[in-house]
Amino acid sequence: MKILRVVIAALITVVLFFVARDTSRGHPETVTGKANGYDFTMVTTPKAPENDSGRIAVRIEGPVAADDYVILRTGLTTEAKKAQQDNPHAGITHFTQDPDTAGLWVAYLPIGKRGTKEYYFIQIRDPRGNLITSFARDDGYPFMMKAIGDVPWYVLVGHISMIFATAFFVVMALFLAIPLIRGGDNVRAMSKWYFWAVAAAFLGSPSIMPGRFNPWGSTIAVGRSGRVCRSAPTPLTTRRSCFSSICCSPSW
Repeated sequence: MKILRVVIAALITVVLFFVARDTSRGHPETVTGKANGYDFTMVTTPKAPENDSGRIAVRIEGPVAADDYVILRTGLTTEAKKAQQDNPHAGITHFTQDPDTAGLWVAYLPIGKRGTKEYYFIQIRDPRGNLITSFARDDGYPFMMKAIGDVPWYVLVGHISMIFATAFFVVMALFLAIPLIRGGDNVRAMSKWYFWAVAAAFLGSPSIMPGRFNPWGSTIAVGRSGRVCRSAPTPLTTRRSCFSSICCSPSW
């Protein structure tokens, strides 16, 4: 019976891994949209190397005039919905048309150090700077690109192993909790598995890296539901990078 529980718990953990992988926003996904007679198709770029730039390519079908501008409206926050797209403090990154593919526009968005997030809309504007149309996520929020850094293989393997162990221990504890619901009294066995689950989650925290030991940062970030947390420890505080090429760009 014990071996069967271990096998089932391992299988459930593997299934959860695949579900998490397929539903994660950290993977590129194809998004489409229509606005004011324009059709947009884009494969998102959720991650880019730190202190570098990410390539953003969008296919636009519609009456884009030769003197119209296709731009990235950047420097926004996750709270910036379509009503705030004309924020004068937002940055501008211009697209250029791919000479080999009709309707394909390409831009390179600079990004700062690891953990930095850049939010952006895709806009078409006329030569006077008037907004013709805009492309955003279905819920009206901007797209996001996050800076990532090189992670040593041993840190990555350890992190993934601890995530797997956490899920496995929780499932094992769940099996032992079922008899308690039915009136059993062997709390110690279930508590043991929950103890190891908490320990694995603590050790697998993304804040625990060489020179960045900060196990409480993840707890604070999760408690804030991903919003900007100014009181959180430094490694997990959401920051906005300001590049001269963006901040000094003319606002429309």
